[in-house]
Amino acid sequence: MRLAHFRFELINVFQLAARRNNVEILKRIWVWAEEKQFNPNELKNELLLYTDSYGYTAWHRAAAEGSLEALELLWSLAKEAKLNTDEFLLAQTKKGYTAFLLAARNNNVEILKRMMVCAEEKQLNPNELKNKLLLTKDSDGYTAWHHATYEGSLEALELLRSWAKEAEIIIITLNTDDTSFLL
Repeated sequence: MRLAHFRFELINVFQLAARRNNVEILKRIWVWAEEKQFNPNELKNELLLYTDSYGYTAWHRAAAEGSLEALELLWSLAKEAKLNTDEFLLAQTKKGYTAFLLAARNNNVEILKRMMVCAEEKQLNPNELKNKLLLTKDSDGYTAWHHATYEGSLEALELLRSWAKEAEIIIITLNTDDTSFLL
């Protein structure tokens, strides 16, 4: 029996613990999975990148709810499981939401900061990293910038703007056909 199959309200218990920022439960579930001798692929598919009916992972749930400690633990578990961290950072829900976009939408500034640190750990070109996070679009063509604006997440907008300026990328899209200008 797989841990991911214990369901509550369409999400698995690992996602629920991430959403509620319950680090101790996340750790315990991880230990149980290790005791069951899950291989890295099973850890990835059954826990870290397991998606619910909306395509959300535990990473998405933690970012959306502002569960910083859970997000940090999930990142370290992903590295422990030797997960491709690009796959983790840029995972998209069925509507194309990344965890970064969800954090921006919900004004979870500390989550955004931590996710940028996670991205920088990958030691890619800083502009490439920021482009991947800042300019990834959902299925409607909207970026983190759009979602933060729509939800009135001013602090998140300021943070996004500062990163965009550092990366010298165009940050304001007037419409979804990529007509943009830099502020």
